[in-house]
Amino acid sequence: MKNRQIAALFLCGIMSLSLLAGCASNKADADNSQNDNAQTTEDGMKALYLSEQGIFSAGGITVTSDGTFDPENQWEETGAGQTAHVDHANVLYQIPAEETGLPMVFLHGYGQSRMGWMTTPDGREGWSNLFLRKGHSVFLIDEPRRGEAGATSVSGDISTKTLDQRWYTQFRIGRWENGESVVNEGSQFPNDAASVDTFVKNNDFTGKTVIPFATSSSSGMGQSGTLLSEMAGTGDWQDGQRFSSGASQSDVADWVSGLGLNG
Repeated sequence: MKNRQIAALFLCGIMSLSLLAGCASNKADADNSQNDNAQTTEDGMKALYLSEQGIFSAGGITVTSDGTFDPENQWEETGAGQTAHVDHANVLYQIPAEETGLPMVFLHGYGQSRMGWMTTPDGREGWSNLFLRKGHSVFLIDEPRRGEAGATSVSGDISTKTLDQRWYTQFRIGRWENGESVVNEGSQFPNDAASVDTFVKNNDFTGKTVIPFATSSSSGMGQSGTLLSEMAGTGDWQDGQRFSSGASQSDVADWVSGLGLNG
């Protein structure tokens, strides 16, 4: 890979983005909306073309246990004489087909991973794709002991503290009041239930009756209702109904009428 000048972005708080001091003068970077990295396919989707992508590890250490490894007993429990390659960073890189801007290095913040740069809560493209479409190569780092760089030399207990609302507030997205998110004025963070968190896991169904239904041309409901009830933890979850893919609106309406629901 050819030598490149790296422009680094750091994730502080909720990913406050410091945009390229050096890229402002790059005329080719000013508007690449029509370049070969963002062609439109026949179905209207914006295709993203890459010339190269991959994953590599960086840094880290090798830990070796005392003793001698027994090749006839690889399952012995002490790990005697064995090694562990740990505490490395994991880097996902993508090179656009038409590279016209400086490469970007995305480094996540405390308690996070590179996924924060790759996705958004409401399904829009993440920062990494936006820069790829503008002709920038991207290097997305999972720091040691995070994400896909989870191998560690430090043992410890995994915390099970419930801290979602703490981080929602700490990252200055908004406030959490009376069980609901209240975004700060001017915030671009989406505030629909699905975006704020996984709908079933973080919504309170206390006092509510929930009857799931779905359409499928083959598989039935299975344990979906039971599993959803366990995930939600609240609410009166009743048996659901699976309709075939050929079900009509009247079929569904008749089923709903037979449930005896009020309102």
